[in-house]
Amino acid sequence: MAEPVRKQKKKTVRRRRPGLLSVVAVLAMFVCLGLFVLALVQIDLLPSHILLTGAVILAVSLLIYVILWFKFARKTAARVICWLVAVALACGFFVGADYLKKTDEV
Repeated sequence: MAEPVRKQKKKTVRRRRPGLLSVVAVLAMFVCLGLFVLALVQIDLLPSHILLTGAVILAVSLLIYVILWFKFARKTAARVICWLVAVALACGFFVGADYLKKTDEV
């Protein structure tokens, strides 16, 4: 006699919503990027078309990083690596803006 066909249960993937601290880190990265671009504008070192192109490339690459961070970083190791990269980017933009200000003062 034939066995009845069992329906297979579909595995549901639970998506984790980003935490408040992650959102604050993303905002800090974008604020530091804004400070960096503002310092570049104030020092008036680059032509405007190169400055605009560079700012757009930086903003788009940062946005892609954030999207990938929130979409794929589910395991603890991946989240830690993403956090380290986020802190490094924010610090890099902030220190770069500070050095640009000091260069303008000289």
